Amino acid sequence: MQEKGCQLIYLEDNGKAVAFAGFRFITTFYDRLIIDFNDFIISEDARGKGYAGHLFDHLVNIAH
Repeated sequence: MQEKGCQLIYLEDNGKAVAFAGFRFITTFYDRLIIDFNDFIISEDARGKGYAGHLFDHLVNIAH
């Protein structure tokens, strides 16, 4: 995936990675440069703690 420009961000809780997001920048004819969110992965024991929201907010900031 890195060969196609994919990047990975993650959050840790007590030194353990618990939430991951994959994204890349792509160009389309209509929108031009956009950010493409590929994956959101939250470990089962970390669900419901707001990690996905934090990752999404961070990706929105990257997109700006």
